Amino acid sequence: QGWTMIAEPEHRRALGRLVASNHRLAVEVLRRGDGQRRRPVPREWRLCRFCGESVEDELHALLTCAGSEALVALRTDFWHDLDERDGGWLQLREQKAGFFILHALLASERFCARFGRYVSEVFVLFEETAM
Repeated sequence: QGWTMIAEPEHRRALGRLVASNHRLAVEVLRRGDGQRRRPVPREWRLCRFCGESVEDELHALLTCAGSEALVALRTDFWHDLDERDGGWLQLREQKAGFFILHALLASERFCARFGRYVSEVFVLFEETAM
């Protein structure tokens, strides 16, 4: 796994959290009840804290949500950086090949470090915003 070799610890941890689904996105946080006050929330009700229109999962947060200007700016910068080095990502995005894109980025030695930075920034943005 190329991502395990990323030099920046926070970026490497962010990708580890992504792979293990150990993050603070609603899809995971609301999956389990706390056993006392809160029951598990059905997946279709775990809506995005920014747009409120889609389930707040990894694909939505990283690839499609337009409910936050800061999130859109992070994503725009990320894709701009990748497109400057390899225009093939544009074609994948246009095909909306979500999981394939995430897997390809995780497997790419060339782009994995930049992906780690992006995932870290997105996770921080979601963690700083209440559900």
